[in-house]
Amino acid sequence: MAQLKQQFSDFIVEEQLGWPLSGDGEHHFYYVEKQGLTTEQAARKLAKALSVPAKVVAFSGRKDKVALTRQWFSIQRPGQALIEHPDVEELVVLKAGLHNRKLKTGAHRSNRFIITLRGVMDDGWQARWQALLINGAANYFGDQRFGVANLEKASAWFRGEYRPRKSEQGMLLSAVRSQMFNEVLELRASKNMLSEVLVGDVCLLGDSRSGFVVTQADLDDAQQRFSQQSIHISAPLFGAAGGLQATGEVLALEEAVAARHPLWIQGLVERQVKAARRSTRLLVNHGHSEAVDGGQRFEFELPAGAFATALLAQVTTFEDVSRAKYSANQ
Repeated sequence: MAQLKQQFSDFIVEEQLGWPLSGDGEHHFYYVEKQGLTTEQAARKLAKALSVPAKVVAFSGRKDKVALTRQWFSIQRPGQALIEHPDVEELVVLKAGLHNRKLKTGAHRSNRFIITLRGVMDDGWQARWQALLINGAANYFGDQRFGVANLEKASAWFRGEYRPRKSEQGMLLSAVRSQMFNEVLELRASKNMLSEVLVGDVCLLGDSRSGFVVTQADLDDAQQRFSQQSIHISAPLFGAAGGLQATGEVLALEEAVAARHPLWIQGLVERQVKAARRSTRLLVNHGHSEAVDGGQRFEFELPAGAFATALLAQVTTFEDVSRAKYSANQ
């Protein structure tokens, strides 16, 4: 079996903003390289170096701890000159600039990954990799989304047996929604319903959150557009009612998953988490692979919110050895 994360450089993530800094304003942006640190830990170190409270440091997305990652942070410092090369413990500041707006969660366009799997790959992995580059992959949430017992903590919270910190609540809500989304994907996959548009499906337009419910009248057109990768089948991120909803057979399938988790559904509704949709298909950009000493290196770009490990799990089986190797330091 192949192994992942034998060393930090086996898992490289480079955040891509996808838009230019304005060059002026009171928000100081820093493109930072870290390894062996969570994004929150890096934010605190950056705050300390610049003598600002940690709460004013913003970032778009969390990056893996056991990895070599590069990502943007922003700090609001009105009236202060930009310090282009701050000396930050355990971090490397690669770029700095000014912008007229704070960096918001999910604001970056994509992440570029350079991942090395070492050891023996499954037979047929090359064909599966090439198929994913052409057709896309199932858009599962990765294990990182579930953290350490996040699903159990969320259930205890909903039962009134656990009181999470405010900073933890969003992660717990996200974990239960992600788990149910994955279950819908698994159920659709078991019924061969991931590559065929059905009457009642909610299809999303390209990379947007806009979409439409497929009717019998537009089924053929929707299937053609799906094959051309201009629209995508979606599955629910469960929550309080709102937005587009599937109908017919598709709705019944989604409700079957919701029925497994009445506590989670009730907890989401009580906390007024709005229902949303997420594409069931993940398109891979700029992907290629090459043999390296002792393994295979994969390079590709994924939109923000997509999980590289969930993608590679559809190519070959592997073991994330960092879980045991670094468990004492987590």
